[in-house]
Amino acid sequence: MIALEDRALADRVRILLEDAAVPKTIHDLKLALHFFAEHFSGAGIALAGVKHDSMLYSYLLDPTYSSHSLSEVALRRFNLKLSGNLAEAADVTGRLAGALRKEVDDQD
Repeated sequence: MIALEDRALADRVRILLEDAAVPKTIHDLKLALHFFAEHFSGAGIALAGVKHDSMLYSYLLDPTYSSHSLSEVALRRFNLKLSGNLAEAADVTGRLAGALRKEVDDQD
């Protein structure tokens, strides 16, 4: 279980993640939905407002690849080896989503 020590911070995080009006970009929506529903402070979070999923875009563009993990997609698309830093992962997820979404749109 994940617990945020600061209750006020935990409440703000929950409100943000559950707010469908706040657009979100993610890598692997399915995993995130399961994780937040089952593990966040025991109460679950109903993640809403996800507009872009870079893993889904990667699969739509390259369905024959066996892996669509963030590190694999970043390496294939940007020739970038991720360090494992959370801020880097967030940045790359946003950049990938933008680039891959454009490719998906261009290919209809």
